[in-house]
Amino acid sequence: MKIKTELTIASLLAVGLLAVAFATSASAFNSTQQRFKAEIKGVQTYTSDFDHASTDTCDPSVSSHTKETIRFASKKPVVVTFTRIPGSRYPIVSGGDKGLRLPTTGKVKRSHSYSASHVPEECGDNGGGVPGGETPPDCGTKTVTPWYMSFDYARRDKVELQPEDVAGSDLFENCGSGKYPYLLAGSSFGKSQLADLPVKEVFDRKIGKLITIGRGSEDLPTPEGGDSTKLRWELSLTRIGGKK
Repeated sequence: MKIKTELTIASLLAVGLLAVAFATSASAFNSTQQRFKAEIKGVQTYTSDFDHASTDTCDPSVSSHTKETIRFASKKPVVVTFTRIPGSRYPIVSGGDKGLRLPTTGKVKRSHSYSASHVPEECGDNGGGVPGGETPPDCGTKTVTPWYMSFDYARRDKVELQPEDVAGSDLFENCGSGKYPYLLAGSSFGKSQLADLPVKEVFDRKIGKLITIGRGSEDLPTPEGGDSTKLRWELSLTRIGGKK
């Protein structure tokens, strides 16, 4: 009788432990919503080279080179919410009623050089620019703030950096054509800039902080030069309420 009682107590304790373990697991991994303080930073480099050798008297040789570096970093942390919705392939990433916008300070440094050889007057206008064949550049470093960033799931467990669309807002009037205000897209002719962000880790409250890094590159060669773009960005997520 004593043995039977002890076995019964042992069984109840085992069931109790399993229930606690299940509840802890459910709390850690099956929550439908998690909130974080998000910060973002990154750097993109871009080069464009064009060198054309003259083929006849009326064909000027042309040399054009542009270098641009874009750096950006969060002005302050922004609260980001990840929500699981039944039937949705990926979690919904939001930042409030106005959508997800992470304000950053961006610094754009660009240099540009252009020259074209002189051709005889009888050839007509060759587009060589000012007398002497060299166009003075209007370059340097300029700051844009706020420059809003966002991110969202693009593939399974991978997020894409998405700058706010500010088309037509080149900061330079006479400094060649750089990439700003565009950053390397998630789909490119090279290495994708997507960063790993496993959904399982986002909803695991045992993990208090997540940091992910995306690295992308694209090279577009041409017979007389080409363009090259490299992007590195980092997303830091600090769980609100801390780990459990």
